[in-house]
Amino acid sequence: MNQKERVINYMNLYHSITPIETFRDLGITKLATVIGLIKRDGKSIYQYYQKGKNRFGETCYFMRYWINYQQYLHDLQDIIGLEEMNEKCY
Repeated sequence: MNQKERVINYMNLYHSITPIETFRDLGITKLATVIGLIKRDGKSIYQYYQKGKNRFGETCYFMRYWINYQQYLHDLQDIIGLEEMNEKCY
């Protein structure tokens, strides 16, 4: 199984993927490159620049990718709502 297949299988199983999940679970260090190759093959990929916290509690941003549009819309509602709640807490 190649890296593209691993990333696609992961997104089908877990709905989305981030760079840290890719490294931790699949051993792939360059998710953006693999996503580019998947797009070049004609697959639609949906993405969102997500806000989070790093291990030091500092705000950071990272890309989250989906392969299923309906799941993307569903998760995005949860993510945006969560980010708005976090902003109100700080």
